[in-house]
Amino acid sequence: MMGSAAMAQATNIDEILRDPSNNYYTIVAKAEAFFAANGTVGTGYKEYKRWQFMVKNNISEDGTLPDMVKNNQRALDQYKASQLLKGAVTPLAASSNWIALGQPNPSYPAGYAQNGVGRTSSLDFKGNDIWVSTPGGGMWFGDFVSGTTYNWSPQTDGIPNLAVQDIEIAPSNTNVMYALTGAVGSASGYRSTGVIKSTDAGSTWQLTGLNFSESGSTKGYKLLVHPSNSGIVWACTDAGLYRTGNGGTSWELVTYYTTVGGTQTNLSTNAYDIVFQPGSTTTLYATSNGPYFYKSTDGGLTFLRVDRVGAGLPTSGGRAQIGVTAANSSYIYLLYGNGTSYQGLYRSTNGGTSFALRSSAPNVLGSQAWRNIAIAVSPTDAEDIYVGGLDVYKSTTGGATGGWTQISDWFTTAANQFCHADIFELICDGTYLWAATDGGVYRMTRSTDSWASLNNNMQTGQVYRMGIDPTASAAFVTVGLQDNGTYRNTGAQYKSIGGGDGMETIVTPSNTNVIYLSSQNGNFSRSDDGGNTNTDIRSGAGNWTTPAVLRPGFDTHIYIGYTNIDYNTTSGNGAWSTITTGFAGAIESLEFAPSSNSILYATDGTSVRRFNLSGGVWSAATVITGNLPAMSNITELAVDPNNSSHVLISVGGYTATRKVYETFNANAATPTWNSIVGVLPNVPINCITMDDDASNTIYVGTDIGVFVRNDVLQNWIMYSTRLPTTRVYDIEINRALSPHRVYAATFGRGVFYSEVYTGCGASITLSGNVTGLNYTEMSTTITSTQVLTGGVGTSVAYNAGNRVQLNPGFSARSGTKFQAYIQGCTGGGNTPRPLEKILLEENGDVVYPAAGSINPAGADQELLPSGSIKPASMLPNKGSLKIPAKGTTKPLPEKRAMPQKQHPQGADQ
Repeated sequence: MMGSAAMAQATNIDEILRDPSNNYYTIVAKAEAFFAANGTVGTGYKEYKRWQFMVKNNISEDGTLPDMVKNNQRALDQYKASQLLKGAVTPLAASSNWIALGQPNPSYPAGYAQNGVGRTSSLDFKGNDIWVSTPGGGMWFGDFVSGTTYNWSPQTDGIPNLAVQDIEIAPSNTNVMYALTGAVGSASGYRSTGVIKSTDAGSTWQLTGLNFSESGSTKGYKLLVHPSNSGIVWACTDAGLYRTGNGGTSWELVTYYTTVGGTQTNLSTNAYDIVFQPGSTTTLYATSNGPYFYKSTDGGLTFLRVDRVGAGLPTSGGRAQIGVTAANSSYIYLLYGNGTSYQGLYRSTNGGTSFALRSSAPNVLGSQAWRNIAIAVSPTDAEDIYVGGLDVYKSTTGGATGGWTQISDWFTTAANQFCHADIFELICDGTYLWAATDGGVYRMTRSTDSWASLNNNMQTGQVYRMGIDPTASAAFVTVGLQDNGTYRNTGAQYKSIGGGDGMETIVTPSNTNVIYLSSQNGNFSRSDDGGNTNTDIRSGAGNWTTPAVLRPGFDTHIYIGYTNIDYNTTSGNGAWSTITTGFAGAIESLEFAPSSNSILYATDGTSVRRFNLSGGVWSAATVITGNLPAMSNITELAVDPNNSSHVLISVGGYTATRKVYETFNANAATPTWNSIVGVLPNVPINCITMDDDASNTIYVGTDIGVFVRNDVLQNWIMYSTRLPTTRVYDIEINRALSPHRVYAATFGRGVFYSEVYTGCGASITLSGNVTGLNYTEMSTTITSTQVLTGGVGTSVAYNAGNRVQLNPGFSARSGTKFQAYIQGCTGGGNTPRPLEKILLEENGDVVYPAAGSINPAGADQELLPSGSIKPASMLPNKGSLKIPAKGTTKPLPEKRAMPQKQHPQGADQ
């Protein structure tokens, strides 16, 4: 038995979640013991529950934690290769065209606290433009317009579930960028897979030589690029401090010594922060756990670990962050967080030879100093400093005791005082203070301490659950977000209607002003005025995302799945009743049979049970697990809208044969379940729903997008054109619209919607910029002038029955995968075959003809003037591919070259 003393050694939950056992059950035991000893307030309990939510349905049978990022990427690559390239089955459906609902004009009802829209981890500048990293939505570019307005655009939608902790632009060559993958804080369950690099200003990204083991739990903290050499980079990780001198091709741990001339040792422990001394290219400072402070005078090749006692630094504690300033390059600030509190601020005025404690109170960091700890110093006044943890504080006296002022409030109703809680990074220039937070990017005008949100239409919401307006107006969607509560989104306005971590939410069909919403573990409330005001109706001890449903035809009857099922027939007012389920754990999914509102199904992830209503009394549970294999990771139930006996379940994890099961006799005593895994890739299936059409169309949300199948298709196809390659945790259908509309809630990219799958059309003309996964099939003709801008991670394919025509303007950026097929619609078991023709000119257009042999299949060729063909062996190493107008060839213009300028003390330009 593991002793409590061993468990008590951890000073914060992050250490426990990085336990070297890499075992879910071991980590849960240690975490529960930690919270039993330290309580659940201010100790990282939410971080733990978020981590548990993400990983619990995806572990192996012995509890081993998977590397979800690498597993998902591998599965996606294998799926595309085995299905599309070999012509086994078309992997992407014909008619999906997902549209981002957006997160526009965030607003807050009178009296409501301000809120954020989605977490950002770090930011960097290119002139007045901003790059930001997120833990689930990849990287975003903010094109500065004026004031607080930026045109935000995602840059990495084709890379599955990209989590980025830090992003850095090389000062000496702003076309070169580096990104450190992973997410500090453990909430997202993302490990670091290493460092990726762009050499074309972020248009495309490639792996570098720093890749971490799938069996590890490595996290990244900070990147630093040399100010005059874009090929020299340092990466702070919990596996050590790494350095590359060749642009990322190879990396090595830096070494340190404890006395000048002493033995050198690899710095292989948690490295948290690294900075250059302002104005120097040879002197650097770094910190690690211990906590230790390091100084290098040889350009970061080796470091001296400073003697803590001799330098006047603490000999125990938690994480330390570094603040330096161009106002006085001899000043060094060290901000220490001791797990759940502020340990102290130390300052050196002699370049790190000695330090003095400036203050250890008040608690300027809040309760998550192991996760949220940041410092910035004015570039013009070495005494003017800012620190961030829960909120932001400033001092104009160098952090001296009694000199701190709180300058942001995460719970205020005043927008100019609000910066979202949980600060990950602060950057200070002459005019502004910039903050990357759990709610997005915020900017403070330093002369007035006035804050502004910069998040308008940055769609980075990590959505747990959503509710849709089920009427024909389809006026809005409600979404429950990690960190940022519940919002009502019309597509034109993004209104906050609830706090906490937003969870299950339901819009009442007969009166869409009545909205049910919840926060973590099943705390439910109801709004009767569209979200302007709320009334608490029920709380319990449910799952992190506790399910709830309305009884079909009885909009005032709400059912909530805790361990038992609590229900109320008066919209949550008055007394509640309980259905005893017999489940050992909390309910994962709860669904009524739409065609028979006296049948209710539920699962706790292990067992599936049915409840029948007769004479106003609910029956005892009937276990209908039947012949399902033993498992504990059932994620959701779905019931056929037209057949109460037809039930489906989705399954998480990485067992290739266990993805989706269905039964057509769920009302029997022992139903028979059949696997319909088909060609689904080996990724977790997070949610499932079914339309009421004649073809029995089923949709599943996975870790890499949406898949669909029906009686005509006879197998699964990917339904993800223009949908980012990210986790989908909820999927809903509006059946009042014609055609029906399907919504997907993603964990990192907000909500998207598309028309439902309706089969294959006749012809289509395509245009506009394209990134990510895109597949289009038509029975006759596809004409395109699309610009395939995504680079690595973007895969585009056209499949037409007669002709694929690429008109002038069509282009594909380097790294993009483009394929064309002449086969047409794939229903009824048909499979596409790769196009066996080559480009030629026809009436000034470039086309793929359906007939007429031009060259053997598979040969790489290049269009030349007059339609001639150059053999593949003569082809140069091409960058971008562009299909020119008749008789011309020229390279694809690169992405807009932004001016290489420094941010001029924050001035708007």
